[in-house]
Amino acid sequence: MVLHMAEILQVYDIIKSDTLRSRQAACNIVDTIFEIPPTEDVYIDFNNIIFASRSFCHELLTAIKQRKNVHLVNTNSEIKKMCDVATKKPEIIFDFSNEKKVLLEN
Repeated sequence: MVLHMAEILQVYDIIKSDTLRSRQAACNIVDTIFEIPPTEDVYIDFNNIIFASRSFCHELLTAIKQRKNVHLVNTNSEIKKMCDVATKKPEIIFDFSNEKKVLLEN
């Protein structure tokens, strides 16, 4: 039987705040993650966190996608939604159906 090691990172204990607003806060968590051997599972625990900005989520998710064994746990619905927004590319739709066409004469 092989035991698999896991590390749980309490975001609140690392950042010392219940709101995550900056890319620097995400970098602090990422730095902690990359101190852990890559063979270990890492659980980023959002217990007691009430808000995470899009920039925080984007920075964190971009950095951790390099490691397949990093998991987000205890994320509330707002944080889940913000992570979803942070990972999607914006979609721009141009509607020219009501455009006026004018013929210019020289």
